[in-house]
Amino acid sequence: MENEKNYIGVLLDDRYEILEKIGEGGMAVVYKAFCHRLSRFVAVKIMREEMAADEEFKRRFCAESHAIAMLSHPNIVAVYDVSHSDDVEYIVMELVDGITLKQYMDKRGAISWKEALHFTKQITKALAHAHSRGIIHRDIKPQNIMLLKDGTIKVADFGIAALENEMQESGQAVGSIHYIAPEQARGENPDARSDIYSLGIVMYEMLTGRKPYTGETIGEIAVKHMSSLPTMPSDIVPDIPPELERITLKAMSCPINKRYQSANELLDDLDKFTQAQIVQEKKPEYENPAVAPVRSVSEMSREKYSLRRKRSGTVAYMTGVLGGLVLILALFVFLWNFWLRDVFSPAEAAPSSEPTAMPDSAAAKEAAEKIVSAPAPLDEHLKTLLPEGIAPDRIDVISYTATGIDDVDKETELLVCICGDSVLVIARDENGLPVSTMPELTAEQYAALIAPYITAAEDACMQQAES
Repeated sequence: MENEKNYIGVLLDDRYEILEKIGEGGMAVVYKAFCHRLSRFVAVKIMREEMAADEEFKRRFCAESHAIAMLSHPNIVAVYDVSHSDDVEYIVMELVDGITLKQYMDKRGAISWKEALHFTKQITKALAHAHSRGIIHRDIKPQNIMLLKDGTIKVADFGIAALENEMQESGQAVGSIHYIAPEQARGENPDARSDIYSLGIVMYEMLTGRKPYTGETIGEIAVKHMSSLPTMPSDIVPDIPPELERITLKAMSCPINKRYQSANELLDDLDKFTQAQIVQEKKPEYENPAVAPVRSVSEMSREKYSLRRKRSGTVAYMTGVLGGLVLILALFVFLWNFWLRDVFSPAEAAPSSEPTAMPDSAAAKEAAEKIVSAPAPLDEHLKTLLPEGIAPDRIDVISYTATGIDDVDKETELLVCICGDSVLVIARDENGLPVSTMPELTAEQYAALIAPYITAAEDACMQQAES
């Protein structure tokens, strides 16, 4: 570990300045560095010094360097430079701004089958590109798959990859035990189908949130890869589509001849499944043939065309009727506000000077005590308010607050004229002019108003009779 610290701040080949450690693997340490020649940040993987002494590890590291340099694909971490020297051996790679698929699954658990399908297709494309150039990854697992913020997948860490034509049987199980292919667990020579098996295990884990084979020891897990059958993914997550489940189980089939024989074959099945899902998701939108969209009239039968045209005519007619009613209503409101209201409003009554009908004298007498009146002098102005030929003996002026026809309280003066045995009541406004209508008074109010004058008239009649 002390050697790792020595690289921080070191300038490799007068170009790559080591800034900080960002990761480490079994035989190398990964640093973040700055390329002074191209002014960009990169990732530099430096082989551990203790591993450099082992020729087998050194051979794998050299094979990795040349293998990755041959690859150029959007779903594979790009390699910019490779350096071999007596002092240090390193690879300069693209610095990926993202997290590993393992980190993503640790946070989310089982992810949706649509998201798993999206990730799987990208990984499969990366493997198809590498296999077409004779390169096998041999260590496909979530830790070696980078996930960018936009959902792009990049396969990384070809740490034990080798050129297929340079590979020799070593009798060792190379790869991570939870994702290792059965033939790798037996120490046999792996091929492209071994990467497909490991990808199938990753698919299973994405869909269910758990690994298919677990155990207390590496040997126990390896035996399960070679002889056990996994729990059906749909038994763990019921909404996994059956076809996607079939594809996953075929990819991770233990017998090598029952698996997909190439990454392109797996990709073809994934594409077919995707297209089938697109068609299936569109079907519910067009369950009702009467409203199904068509590209041209010629695609419709004569009956459907007639029905469609009839419905269109009905909708157009109802829309027109509704619009006409709205227009008529708006016109009526306009005319009512500016003309019709005045036409249909009741006309004001002309001023009346006829004597008012007398209420029952008994009711009037009961309310007589509530009235306070004041006599008014019989001046010329008051005489002009009286009907022609009327010469009152006495005129009282009473101020009274009452509600008019416009619902507004008004101060009104009532002229009570005593004409022999008759009482005449005339209302006048604040200007002293007679008003056209009497205030709205209750029977009790009116009775109380003229009660004293009825009493006076009755007394006068009695005096005349006695004399």
